Amino acid sequence: MKPEKYNPTPEETKTAEQIMSPEQRLASDLRERVLSERFEAPEPVSEAIKEKLEKDVDDVSGIFEKGNHPWFFGGGVALELHQGNFQRNHGDYDIRVYEEDVHEFIEPIRDSGYELFHVVPDKEDMIATEPQIASDDNFHLRKIDKDKPGPEYIDLWVLRHEKNSGDIVWDKEKNMTLPKSLFENTSEYSSIGGKTVPLEPKEVLILNKLFGERQLDLEDLKMFLPTLTLEERERLDAILKSNDVTFDVSNQKISDVDELLKLLEVSTREAKGNFLVAKIDEMISKNRERFDDTIVKTFEIAGQADTPENFLDAVKKEFGEDLINRRSDEFAEVAKFLFGITKPTLEEFRDFAYRAFNLQQFLGNELRKEAWVMPRWKVMIKGETVEK
Repeated sequence: MKPEKYNPTPEETKTAEQIMSPEQRLASDLRERVLSERFEAPEPVSEAIKEKLEKDVDDVSGIFEKGNHPWFFGGGVALELHQGNFQRNHGDYDIRVYEEDVHEFIEPIRDSGYELFHVVPDKEDMIATEPQIASDDNFHLRKIDKDKPGPEYIDLWVLRHEKNSGDIVWDKEKNMTLPKSLFENTSEYSSIGGKTVPLEPKEVLILNKLFGERQLDLEDLKMFLPTLTLEERERLDAILKSNDVTFDVSNQKISDVDELLKLLEVSTREAKGNFLVAKIDEMISKNRERFDDTIVKTFEIAGQADTPENFLDAVKKEFGEDLINRRSDEFAEVAKFLFGITKPTLEEFRDFAYRAFNLQQFLGNELRKEAWVMPRWKVMIKGETVEK
C-alpha cells in the first residue's frame, strides 16, 4: 500500500523555515523554482535589448553585403527575423556563406574591425591562417576595433557542396545532405537601417534545433515549429526521412517530430529533477563561499567606518567603483542596515545581504543557463548517434 503524501500545515512550514539556515532556505527556494513549470523558458526580451538586437542585425548585414556574394543569417536570430519580432535575447549571430565565396568576405570582415579565429575544441581559439580559412567549416569573428559598429562576436559557418549533386553537405561524417534548391529562393528581412537581410530557410533552422538536443532548442522548437507552412513542414519531414534521422529519448526511438516534442514535454520535470536539482547544492556552495567572503569584508569595513558615507567610499576602494555604481541601490540599503540604531551581528547581516542582493535570483539565473544547455535527446542518422 502506497503511503499518503504528508502535507505540512502553514504553521509547520513557517516553523521549519525559521529554524533553517540562510543556505538551507536558499536551497529550498531554488528547488521550488527549478521544478516550477516554466523555469527553463527564456525570459521575455526588454525593449532596450530588442533595440540592440535590431542594431546588431543591421551592423552585421552591413559587413556581409560588402562581400557581393550570397550569405544568410542563421541560428535563433534568423528564426525570429522570419517572424519579424525578437522574443528572447541571443548571445551569438550566425552567418552562413558558400565555401567558394569565403575569401570574398575576408576583406570586408577585416575592414569592419574583426579578426577571424579558428575554433579549436577544448583549447584557446587561434587566429585563422589562410589554409584554415579555405578548409574549415566554422570561425569566430572577434571584434578588435572597438570604435567600429557591430557585436563583439559573430560565428561564420561555411556551406559546402556535395561533389556530384551540388547539394549542401549537412553532416559529412554521416553523409547527410540538403537539397541545394532550399537556398535558392530564401526569405528576406528588412532591417531598421534599410538593409536587406537574407535568411537561412526556416525548415533548415528547425533542423538545426532538432540537432541541438538541448532544452533551449526544445523551447525554440515549441515556439517555431508551428509557424512552418505546410510546404515547409513537408520539406522538413522529407529531409529527415531521406536521411533516416531518428531521435532517442531515454532509449525510446522516435522518427516523428511531433511525437518527439510530446515525449520531451512529458519528461521535462523528471529531466530537471535529475539534472538540475543535483546542481543546486554544488552551485550554492561555490557561489556562497565567494559571496560570504564579500559579506565578511563588507562587515569589517563597516566596523572601521564612522559614517555611512565613509563606509561607501571604503567599499568603492575595496570592490571597485563600477560594481558599487551598478548596485548602488543595494549598497544604500546595506549602509542603512549596518548603521542603524541597533548594530547587527555578522549572521544577521549575512541573512540581510542574501535578500538585499537577491542571491536567490542570481543563482536562479545561473541555474536557468544550466537548464538551457541540459541535454534532452539524441539524434541518430542511419542508426548511428550523431557525436557532439
